[in-house]
Amino acid sequence: MDYLLFTGASVFEYVAVFAFMFALFRFRITGRLVVTVLTVSLMMSQVSYFTRSIPQIGEMSAFIQLALYVVVLWVLFQVPFFYSIVMNFAGFAIVVVVQGVVLLAFHFLSAVPADVVKDSVLLGSGVQVLSSLIEIAVAYAIVQLGGGFNFVPTSRRTYTRFNRSNVTILVIILTTVMLAATLAYLFANEFDSYVLSACAVFVVTIPAYLYVALRKEYEDAV
Repeated sequence: MDYLLFTGASVFEYVAVFAFMFALFRFRITGRLVVTVLTVSLMMSQVSYFTRSIPQIGEMSAFIQLALYVVVLWVLFQVPFFYSIVMNFAGFAIVVVVQGVVLLAFHFLSAVPADVVKDSVLLGSGVQVLSSLIEIAVAYAIVQLGGGFNFVPTSRRTYTRFNRSNVTILVIILTTVMLAATLAYLFANEFDSYVLSACAVFVVTIPAYLYVALRKEYEDAV
């Protein structure tokens, strides 16, 4: 039962992340795309389940999945490797921030710490579903308001120039992910501390990411 609950919540979470990324970067939704997303989400849920069950790498599961996400967008969705990194950082960031806020709110409202939620399949799945609904709502709002970016090409053959904006956004992404991974390692046995510190890191770096992305959108449009 726990396995089915975990898998269902994880699949929903991955679908929400894809929905957010595709809305933010204005991808056209097709039937083939939906089928691919559902298939990949099911596969990723199994990766999540088995990596989290291994104590030695459990705390790094999210970062392992991030790397796989980059490869999946590059191979299956024909997104150039650099832009796959850019897109996946956005998806990773919203998961960290939204889940972090939900966990902190849960803690303050019900006095249940994030460590307890993490160790409970039922509570953890509930947080995943609630966070996913928020992410889907954000994706829907982006589409309805006509927001998002157009600079991501949809062919791996596209040549990527490493100009100032591309280098800057890559540095922001790599620095943030390495810092978050370091925090995950340092706070391996203190999940509450990790949630708070990781949220703080992303709250600081997301505005910088968005600023450079907006500048890149302008530069590519000129």
